[in-house]
Amino acid sequence: MNIEFEKLSSIRTNILNWYPFDAESTILEIGNNCEEIDEFLKAKCKKVVLIENIGKRVNEKFDYILLNNIEEQNNKLEELIKYANNKIKDDGTILVIADNKLGLKACNYNNSNIDKNYVTKKEIENCAKQTKFKNIKFYYPLPNYKYTNAIFTNKHVPSEESILRDLTIYEDDEILAFDERKKFIELIKEDTNLFSIFANSYLVEISNKPDNEIEFVSFGNSRKEKYRMKTIMKKDIVEKYPINEKETKHLEQIKKNIGILKNEGINILDEIKEDHIESKIIREVKTFDKILIKYSKELENKKLIEGIKNFEKELKNKLEKSTDIKETVFEKNNVKITKEQKEKLTFIKYGIYDLIFQNAFYIDEEIYFYDQEWIEENIPFEFIMYRSINYLANSSEFVNRDELYNAIGITQFVKLFGKLEETLQKQIVDETIWSIHANNHTTIQNLKDTCTHYKNLRDIEIEKNKQKDEEIKQLNATIQTREAEIQYMLNSKSWKITKPLRYVYKKLGKENNNDNNERKGQ
Repeated sequence: MNIEFEKLSSIRTNILNWYPFDAESTILEIGNNCEEIDEFLKAKCKKVVLIENIGKRVNEKFDYILLNNIEEQNNKLEELIKYANNKIKDDGTILVIADNKLGLKACNYNNSNIDKNYVTKKEIENCAKQTKFKNIKFYYPLPNYKYTNAIFTNKHVPSEESILRDLTIYEDDEILAFDERKKFIELIKEDTNLFSIFANSYLVEISNKPDNEIEFVSFGNSRKEKYRMKTIMKKDIVEKYPINEKETKHLEQIKKNIGILKNEGINILDEIKEDHIESKIIREVKTFDKILIKYSKELENKKLIEGIKNFEKELKNKLEKSTDIKETVFEKNNVKITKEQKEKLTFIKYGIYDLIFQNAFYIDEEIYFYDQEWIEENIPFEFIMYRSINYLANSSEFVNRDELYNAIGITQFVKLFGKLEETLQKQIVDETIWSIHANNHTTIQNLKDTCTHYKNLRDIEIEKNKQKDEEIKQLNATIQTREAEIQYMLNSKSWKITKPLRYVYKKLGKENNNDNNERKGQ
């Protein structure tokens, strides 16, 4: 394994570490090659029995049976489900973790796993019907079950924003045919139901138990381990826990932040619990950023700026100002600031700097905040507004950040705030995991361009020196390898299966281009 990818072992348990296992339960785990998951289950449950395949004799029944890593199993899913049905208690639960045969991941990459024991959603549903259980619930982990960053359900499908925030992970030898996140967005725009068919992986719950009401789970994978949290959205509440139960320092800081905000008269939806933070879900009201984006889309600039200025005024009046600014967040983090700049800024004593539009609701003409994790003493209030506008613009193409910076008078500080933001993010982000996510990978077009490049080099070498047979031979070998890789992907089963889908993508792409051209013409 690549040394960088060893760092990802810390997130392998995400596929299950949110699941409400009974501490007194017993689990039969069939087919797993992940030590981290084994250790997690042993810590969570009373007894864990691990077998590699269903050929091994087991003389008891279990509360849970986990069918893991289905694509690597020697037995077909139907055989595994039949075996599990005989070994599960009547009030038990069968859990299936599998990669999707039709998933964008399987369609996208050139790798040796393409023809393994993958399954489709329909195949899982048909197998589940053969059990003694009536209820089946699908969870959809992204980017996949091995490196889970978010888990969706039929009650909470991805939005364009949540897809763009997905932490995609690609192996070094994988060749991409398309940008996976963009294709998911196209699918969702076409029909939200398509996501469940083309999701990369599945976690499936088969039982007679009532629904656990979990609708969505997300993880802070891109952060350093000490800052990672898991967010569990249920029917009526959202719960936030440290991913590592031993790492409670960050949770304690969040609790302090809630206390500070309440003392300053800021409305906050978060409530402090012993081992987590809990917030009531406000379904009938949009977050404040969605209201502002609506104004932008409808070209109601007056309402947009008025909304932002009201937000600014209310927040600025309530936050306690600093009386001593000899050492501010800039000095602490070695970000250069001039005396003149410092004199023009309003410094906040307890700078909880995630008080942004996306973390706020507008209820009965009052602003209510939630999810306030980060604090820096002596931070400019104007920086909080900069972040609010910057993140708003990042989430919508309709928002012009420069116009909004100018409207609230912070244009002259934008570069300074950009440096501060970069510095603060570096303290939070896990650079190794982020670099794996951000790494550019080979695409089919890259391969075709590379082939052309090497053919040109070969022809030049032939003309320059007929005697350089070895160099020409090496160039020919490289060309042959690249062409074989292209052909492999074009001939793969999933590539053929998804040909109609790629036609839809192409058509959608043309329509989007036409829409963009029309907007430019206006």
